Amino acid sequence: MKFYKKALLATAIATSFGASAASISTSNVLKLSKEGIAAGVDAGNQQLSFDVIVDKNHPAASRITLTFDDAVRLGDLSACTGDVVTDPASGNGVCGAAAPATSVDDAVVTFDYGTGSFTFDNVSVTKYDEKKGTVDSISFDVNLGNPLIADSAFRVIIGSNDDKTTPPLTGSSLAVVLGETYVNYSSVQADLETPIETGMGKIAEETTQFGFEVSTKFDGIIDRDDLTTFVDGSTDKSVWTFTNDETLGAALLVTDADIVYSGNFKTVVNSELTASTLKVNTGTPASAPATVVMSTGTTPVAVGVKHDLFGALVAGKTAYTGTIDFTRVAASTDAIPVTTPTEVSVTIDASNYKVKAADFQDVIFSEVAGGEWKIDATIINVPYYVVNHADTQSNIHMANEADEVADVIISAIDDMGNEYGPVDLGIDLAGNTVTKVKPKQIKEALGIDDTTVLKLSVTFNIDAYAQDVAAYAFSQNSQGRSEVSNSQYKVDGKIVKTKSAL
Repeated sequence: MKFYKKALLATAIATSFGASAASISTSNVLKLSKEGIAAGVDAGNQQLSFDVIVDKNHPAASRITLTFDDAVRLGDLSACTGDVVTDPASGNGVCGAAAPATSVDDAVVTFDYGTGSFTFDNVSVTKYDEKKGTVDSISFDVNLGNPLIADSAFRVIIGSNDDKTTPPLTGSSLAVVLGETYVNYSSVQADLETPIETGMGKIAEETTQFGFEVSTKFDGIIDRDDLTTFVDGSTDKSVWTFTNDETLGAALLVTDADIVYSGNFKTVVNSELTASTLKVNTGTPASAPATVVMSTGTTPVAVGVKHDLFGALVAGKTAYTGTIDFTRVAASTDAIPVTTPTEVSVTIDASNYKVKAADFQDVIFSEVAGGEWKIDATIINVPYYVVNHADTQSNIHMANEADEVADVIISAIDDMGNEYGPVDLGIDLAGNTVTKVKPKQIKEALGIDDTTVLKLSVTFNIDAYAQDVAAYAFSQNSQGRSEVSNSQYKVDGKIVKTKSAL
């Protein structure tokens, strides 16, 4: 049985601090990578340091025990068992130190008394043993002489006070921390039965290693007349910032990061995309320029814009700010795609994943809003429209409740994978009128003369406000009238479905 589960911490803290309790504080809580801990990265040897402020008097010969939960492995502290050597000049007591015996730099455990007149002695250690249900703990006595009086404070340092490498501090002498962890304080009087007080404090916490935001989103408005340019120019851009803090304990060592915008970039080509800016907060230029490429895919949703940071990554705590510029070539006849809301993801490669020797990939951000390209018009889509069927005819009635005439541009796909348009429908929607659109008008506008084409998905690009136009689609055959499908309105990037009234 394990006695110090994380699930019990909240109750333990409330219990200990609800009454008189010792206070444990850490001026420099050990920071661990949340992602690294989840991936099983070893944080390696760490120095632990925390302060204890007692609330009650501790008479001489009182016994103090510091108990760590199962996220800490203290290693071999056998050199610290026994006497504590105190240096009055420095106010420190050390155990397990090489000569000179009072060297804090070489101590396995150091007690910093500050200006207090108390000292500690008789250190004993209990080791973690999963089978026995024990965790690491360190116990010591208030030395004979001066007591530890209420409101006194002392600091405990486990591990060397400088570089952590000076003998006898081998790797097993230091603490290994496996995740967020707390230390429990308890004290009893000399009879080892009468309690004095308890307390608890955090000594290590997990914090996210990565951050990502899209500060400037794609927001181009496509000109409804030709669909090849934006209404305010031929360019648009998105700016993102990715942060990576490898100074954290157990940090994933990132060797590559890909920022991918997923959406309908079907007619976009590499030459129209550039990574015009990549700023690194360290001031160090990228060893190789970040690139923007089109990811592969056969359907619009499978196509994305990828910003590859390979070669630009540097160690430490770093922020990268990148700009992706889109510029449609003036002579291009390709329509700028309506992207639908674009989602951005960040995928990293890391080299120190515990379970695998090779690098591993992990998606650390997904579905981050990246903006979209929209047409300066109202879009109504009828996803099922029958043509060239001997027994069935489809019709669409379109209402324009505004006073102004509305121009209509259409595009379509058929049941054999062909694409048509965008082209002008050839008829306008008169103001305050219902206009019937016939299959013959749609086929002629789209240039469909293949009689094997039976079904279309037709998109109407209407030069009007969404609240002023509506569509009613139906089919008719020898059996009578039946519903074709729902119409879809795209307003401010959101698809709103309105069922045809039959």
